Amino acid sequence: MNDRGAFSGAKTQGDVAESVTKSKKLLGIIAAVTLLVIVVAVVLIAKGQKTEYQTLFSSLSQSEAQQVVSLLQEQNVPLSL
Repeated sequence: MNDRGAFSGAKTQGDVAESVTKSKKLLGIIAAVTLLVIVVAVVLIAKGQKTEYQTLFSSLSQSEAQQVVSLLQEQNVPLSL
């Protein structure tokens, strides 16, 4: 007979404890990766929703500025004054 007795396929308490420890480590890694993916997704979505504006024209007269704004609005271009 071997050291484990008649049941050579039986696991010892040490084997079970090692298996539980490995399972907990794997679960922790999966949780960390999942959290990282969620954080990256939220950051990318938030960044993608920001509208970045640039100056198209400066030093326009009041009437010229009104014409530009009217044209942009007709074309549904988002703008900020």
